Amino acid sequence: MRRLGVERGHGHGSRASSLSLSLSLNQHRWQSAKFTRGPEFAPVAKRLVAAKASYQEIKQIAGVPWFVIAVVHQREALQRWDCSIAQDDPSTKV
Repeated sequence: MRRLGVERGHGHGSRASSLSLSLSLNQHRWQSAKFTRGPEFAPVAKRLVAAKASYQEIKQIAGVPWFVIAVVHQREALQRWDCSIAQDDPSTKV
């Protein structure tokens, strides 16, 4: 089967070649990527970084990088500490 110009085989080199091609294509994608949004994210990013210490405390318990926790918290609860990230419900209703 051919995919992205690389034949998939059973030899040792086929996986390495496929990985090498994927890395090369992804590097090209990142280098040619252009921002389509920007300034509107700055206030959110600043708020999340301002709360970094709190997210780092959670990181110690959860073992998840603080910035992942911050983004999930923003996405699911708008960085409200009184809400559950599971359902965006107030923590008094959980």
